[in-house]
Amino acid sequence: MRWAESLLAVIVLASTAGQASATPAQSAKPNPNDLCSVEGVVVKATTGEGLKKIEVNLISLQGEHQTFSAATDSMGRFTFSGLEPGRYSLTAGGNGYPQQGFGSKRGRPGANVLTLIAGSREKNLVFRLTPPAVITGTLRDEEGDPVVGGQVQALRIVHVGRRQQYSGGGFAQTNDLGQYRLYGLEPGHYLIVANYQRPAPGNAAGREVYLPTFYPSTSNFGQATPIQVWPGDELSGIDANLDRVQSVVVRGRVVSDISVKSLQGIYVSLMPRDSNRTIYAGSNYGGSVQDAMGNFELRGVPPGAYVLTANLN
Repeated sequence: MRWAESLLAVIVLASTAGQASATPAQSAKPNPNDLCSVEGVVVKATTGEGLKKIEVNLISLQGEHQTFSAATDSMGRFTFSGLEPGRYSLTAGGNGYPQQGFGSKRGRPGANVLTLIAGSREKNLVFRLTPPAVITGTLRDEEGDPVVGGQVQALRIVHVGRRQQYSGGGFAQTNDLGQYRLYGLEPGHYLIVANYQRPAPGNAAGREVYLPTFYPSTSNFGQATPIQVWPGDELSGIDANLDRVQSVVVRGRVVSDISVKSLQGIYVSLMPRDSNRTIYAGSNYGGSVQDAMGNFELRGVPPGAYVLTANLN
């Protein structure tokens, strides 16, 4: 097999011109009668029950974008007082709930803006938080035994124009029973990928490695089955069986068209060709160039088709 490696170095030079800075004039103290307040309650969108220990943030949309924070009480109530008139955004989250904007639907953008006029008292706001979803399952090895310390990741499918992309949605490790629990997931479609790096003696990479596996037990990124979750879903039984295979060693050399003192330390990595450059558990295999001549060696790589890259900082 013949390997061709190329190294592309891009140098971006940035310069800053001296700029005169002005100290803003000190604003006068607001009239106490002009100050405003905001009161409300945070509830679970699916049931309407009040949620305690939720962090609520009120963010000013003018000036220095000052942020005011409060935690909900046992009934889900919160209060802000002594606010200057203006436009504000309101977010809430924590205690197992992802951050969401007031008025947004299912965690999507489009939160409402609160406009406070002088002396206004905004009461009875109801902030409905979409409950996160949970996915659980078990990892087993080629003999059907539970995998302890396996890595499981949820990749959320998002669409940017006509392109389908993937973003990190959650990460978990399996316990002593091989079980995992992914929580705090926003509604949407996900790919579940699992991997396990079996400890090798010393610092040497093992000759046998486990393939990154997508639900339901395929190592092919394109054959992964998406899972749809709705607000508050608790999906169980999302299991996967890992396959162990003989690893390969990838050796090569990095060459450069630009003048560098040494190629040693340049990072070389392999990314599965069918992954659309999506980073997931066990997707990247890499190492540093070993000498000034640019020679490298990557061990413990599962068989497959990869894109080979080299990066010079």
